[in-house]
Amino acid sequence: MTEKGYMSDVYKQLEEVMNKCDSLSQQIKTIRKNVTLELNARFDIERTNYENRIKDLENEVDCLKIENLNLKEDNTLLKNDVDRLKSQINKNSDNSSKPPCSDTKKKVHNNREKSKKTSGGQHGHKGHYLSKEAIEEKIKNKEVQHEIVNHGKVSDKLKYVSKYEVTAKLVVIVKEHRFYPNEKGKYDIDKKYKNDVFYGNELKAICSFLSVETSMPINKVVSTIATLSGNVLKLSEGTIINFLNELSNKSKVILEDMKNILLNSKEMYTDETGTKCNGKRRSVRNYSTKNIVVYKANRQKNKKSIEENCILNKYTGDIIHDHETVIYNYGNRHVECNVHICRYLKGNTENTQNLWSIQMREFLIRLNHSRKMAILYGQNFFEKDDVIKYELEYDKILEMGFTENKKTSSKFYRQEEKKLLNRLKKYKENHLLFIHDFSLPFDNNLSERDIRVYKTKTKVSGGFRSDNGLNVFTNILSIVKTARKRSLDVFKVLVSIYKGTTVVFS
Repeated sequence: MTEKGYMSDVYKQLEEVMNKCDSLSQQIKTIRKNVTLELNARFDIERTNYENRIKDLENEVDCLKIENLNLKEDNTLLKNDVDRLKSQINKNSDNSSKPPCSDTKKKVHNNREKSKKTSGGQHGHKGHYLSKEAIEEKIKNKEVQHEIVNHGKVSDKLKYVSKYEVTAKLVVIVKEHRFYPNEKGKYDIDKKYKNDVFYGNELKAICSFLSVETSMPINKVVSTIATLSGNVLKLSEGTIINFLNELSNKSKVILEDMKNILLNSKEMYTDETGTKCNGKRRSVRNYSTKNIVVYKANRQKNKKSIEENCILNKYTGDIIHDHETVIYNYGNRHVECNVHICRYLKGNTENTQNLWSIQMREFLIRLNHSRKMAILYGQNFFEKDDVIKYELEYDKILEMGFTENKKTSSKFYRQEEKKLLNRLKKYKENHLLFIHDFSLPFDNNLSERDIRVYKTKTKVSGGFRSDNGLNVFTNILSIVKTARKRSLDVFKVLVSIYKGTTVVFS
């Protein structure tokens, strides 16, 4: 092959190669374009999906934020409910105004501080015991029935040694009243002897005493009298009820006199409690002094019932009570019970762990102790500078309380604590009256003791069957408790009332 022919083949081959390169280059451009378009399409799809996902996530976050906010609110409400329920469960007679009968069986912390004193009567205590001289005096005055039991051979020449056995038994006495005709042949018989057989005043007094003083149910009074009399006296429940109704009716004049004595007193204690009457709640209020108490039963606990009793709305003296705001409508000065407020302060310390409430409690207790010591040493009042110092300390503790209250975590406890602080601030004068006037008490415990019998009655016999039974019980209890306060013979007082003899509690 010639050189020219060879070069021509080379050029042809080169041209073919170049054509192939152009074709491949064009294919590459096409492929690149297609890949780019495909990638861009995929990218657009992915970006759209990503943006949609971001929007979905943002919406989900917003929903979660709203849900979280709602859950926080619900959690706060639930926490407040838990705190409220815990507060109710933890309340007892030691840290609130609840009565001891409502305490559960769980152990309640004893607030009493340990002392080094031994149990029983302390050194110098006079004590009480039966003495031979006292028994012989009762025999001499014929206050007791005297029986002689001889041991050994009896002889007037020998000196005997006496030992006295004191015992008792219920003896049934039947008094036969014999009426003889007068000059005209007529029998002058009093109306009280209209029945051939009737019960005497002493037996009526015994039955009334058992029913009221011991809060014994009527059927138990019947069985007790039957047992103690050897089944000689078999009274009916209706008979006992008649005894009680008779005593209540004969006591009306005495009760009115007692009410007048109350109205003339310088200070009066009052409290209220609930009881059951035929399954319904009834209210009973006491009006007390150190030597007299009048009970009043009401259908409801309200201002109307208080005014229907016609005592507080006519009273002009000082009133001691347990922060019943309705009572502030009556009387002169008002003394708040500091024992109650000390219980609330203790409860607040247990719930919030704040220091101000325990300091206020200790301050009030210390103040009462200082007053007792001052009275013991013959003082009738605190010096003016001391009173000012005590009031400033009271205010300082309250200021500390308001500061701590802002940091109390529980909303429920914070609100309850704020109420307590506001009460102590508003009624400061009423809580501290006992340091301004030593004749006024530190607490309302006298009322608490007087009213407690109704809780006992409710627990023992379940309450009362009728409103009339409640009123009868209330009237008789007023007589019995007043006689006890005045150290009178309760049995003799009841017998006197049954006889129609005037009993004067002057």
